[in-house]
Amino acid sequence: MSRSVVTVPSVVFIVLLPLMASASAVVDPGDVDCVAAARALADIEVALRSNAAISLEPFGEPDPDELARAADTEALWASGRHDEAIRELEALEEGGAAFAVTVSWKEPIAVEDAKLYYADVRVSTRTGGEDASLDFHAGTGNIFVLVVWASGWTLNMSTDGGASFTETAFWSGYAAIADMSVSGDFVWVGYSADGDSFHSSRFRRFHAETGLEDASYGYEVVADESPNTMVELEVVGNTPDQNTWICMAYLLDEDHSIHFWWDDLSGDSFVEVSPPVANAAGGLDLAWNPFFTSGHALWISYIATDDTLRVYRSTASDWQAANGASFTGLHNHTALSAYADHVYVAVECEVDPGLYGVCYLATDTAGSGWSWGHAYWPDVGSPSGFRPDLSLRSGAGRAAVFSSETGDVDDVYYVTRPGWTEGPWSDPVWYNTWDHVAGDETYIEWLGSLCVQTYGMLYFDGNGDSSPYFDLMHPRSFSCDGFESGDLGGWSSTSP
Repeated sequence: MSRSVVTVPSVVFIVLLPLMASASAVVDPGDVDCVAAARALADIEVALRSNAAISLEPFGEPDPDELARAADTEALWASGRHDEAIRELEALEEGGAAFAVTVSWKEPIAVEDAKLYYADVRVSTRTGGEDASLDFHAGTGNIFVLVVWASGWTLNMSTDGGASFTETAFWSGYAAIADMSVSGDFVWVGYSADGDSFHSSRFRRFHAETGLEDASYGYEVVADESPNTMVELEVVGNTPDQNTWICMAYLLDEDHSIHFWWDDLSGDSFVEVSPPVANAAGGLDLAWNPFFTSGHALWISYIATDDTLRVYRSTASDWQAANGASFTGLHNHTALSAYADHVYVAVECEVDPGLYGVCYLATDTAGSGWSWGHAYWPDVGSPSGFRPDLSLRSGAGRAAVFSSETGDVDDVYYVTRPGWTEGPWSDPVWYNTWDHVAGDETYIEWLGSLCVQTYGMLYFDGNGDSSPYFDLMHPRSFSCDGFESGDLGGWSSTSP
């Protein structure tokens, strides 16, 4: 794939800025800028302040006086008394109050730059990315990218097939773990943050048509696990076949347990149905099995404390151990995807001492039989493959991405295998324009196009600022009319 120039997308954003935690929350004040939110508001250009609306969200356990002062702060800002609002917000923070501040632009603010055709598209102008999630809304074709930063997360949206992105939400001020999924007509962001030392999990949701926050929903606390600590968190909806649920799973550090919660799309009464897991070390992933016939709708994968890959399956009422297998990878990482009872879990595997490839544990019968396969098996002297991600969502076969250490510019590769039979995967396609840090996360998702080979892929550059970049991989020499996947129904034959 040819190299290309950096793209700076247009930006429209909501900013969510958590304040310093109250005395009741377990936070070391030395770890948090005690006036971070007030300073961020003060940094908004004076000419733009009248274009900003703010609202405050309790993040700890505020007393009635703090809630009243928060309401006064909102009113001051809304009346145009911005400096007074900033001072009141600063006083709240210095007093130890715990709130999140939502700043939304009344008129979008865009930042654009030229880009080359099929260039890597920069998802956000921010730097310091640590994790990401990718999904799409079938009704509009809008693509969404959640990016986790050193102190929060952003939701980013593309309405033009990934040619450019706008930022619709920014939640910042604390370190966070977060994930995102589209279900129904909402984009659901699940998160936990060190504002309460990662004890609680929450949901916010955004309209999939516009990317704007659902103000009537606000946020919902899914669970509080105090004093235990959430270290990994995953979100999934039951799409594309049902679009009626939103689900969350997280891993607790102290007892190596995994907890699973679900609700309908009201999102206000989550129910816990957790698997009997007490040995989870990391690599948690969660997947919905669309168009299933087996009864096993939901799947969980993780790396256990005994260095085995573990898989659980659920009928939506209980969980069963589906498989356990030896794990020989370098990173505690799994990538789980399912479609119509085809369930695949990609992991790193040691090919030779110090040399790693991309392997997967697979079942085509919802767990009644399993087999190992490999998507990338390097020869001695070839580069290793790390941190794979996998998508079966098109229903036409498998696609995967992985990172590799190849020299001055570390690469990200893309491989595919049509259908469900075993056999060689495609040769790796090198697609990143910018340097990548080998071993960092990679991301792939089918984006709902009629062309089954259309996938969105994400990576973070390794040039020191960890900026997220998006690539759209699809056939470039012909239209997506089915021919490339073996469907000849749209073609006719004429004699010369």
